Amino acid sequence: MALCSADPGGNDVVGPDVVALRSKAMDDWAGSMSRLTRVKAPGMVLSGSEDVLTPPRSSQRTAAAIPASRPVRFPGAGHGLPYRYPLQAAAVIIAFLKSSVVAQ
Repeated sequence: MALCSADPGGNDVVGPDVVALRSKAMDDWAGSMSRLTRVKAPGMVLSGSEDVLTPPRSSQRTAAAIPASRPVRFPGAGHGLPYRYPLQAAAVIIAFLKSSVVAQ
């Protein structure tokens, strides 16, 4: 099996070995997480509940690290929200940008 391919429905098809390696890398990577606490601007972290490349727990951790951030999970969605669900993602982003939290 290829590392990542697409099924006829447009979903990523990734082997379990790749998912395991990717999850471990995400869990082990310290990266910039410690600096996220310094972000002062309101934020939003979009994620798909079925994302196997960036597991929901990683997105949740990112959102939790940014003080004025909130997670937004798309039920049933996988990886690549902006191009797979452009209208839904745009609606959430526009609503966020229009919100009083951002407008201040």
